[in-house]
Amino acid sequence: MDRIGPETFFFHFPSLLYASGRNLCYLCFQVERKRYPWHDYEYWDSGVFQNKEYRNVTLSIFTARLYYFWHSDFQDGLQRLYRAGVQVDIMCFEDYKYCWKNFVDNQGMPFQRRNLLKHYHHLARELGKILG
Repeated sequence: MDRIGPETFFFHFPSLLYASGRNLCYLCFQVERKRYPWHDYEYWDSGVFQNKEYRNVTLSIFTARLYYFWHSDFQDGLQRLYRAGVQVDIMCFEDYKYCWKNFVDNQGMPFQRRNLLKHYHHLARELGKILG
């Protein structure tokens, strides 16, 4: 698995209101699959879930920032995800720490929060308003 460098993490992941100079998006993900005792197989063999319902798959999205959260189209997209059962939230301290441990090539360096949570409370409030 590829990991991102610490410099990339601390540049692209802070909870900023406006991400000036940051035109990349990093998606750190893991897939957890529930296996049922009466089945020896998985319900999928690829990473595409298009217009299908899987009772054993749950999607949670934790984001460092909300891009263009003041635009109604972006708000509509977040609301559609939420109504479809997706957990959508702003990354908190524990989420950053988990990401550092599992997705950053930290070379054994301990996690430092630095300025990652600068606008966490504001973004969490905005997301709360959008999702109702």
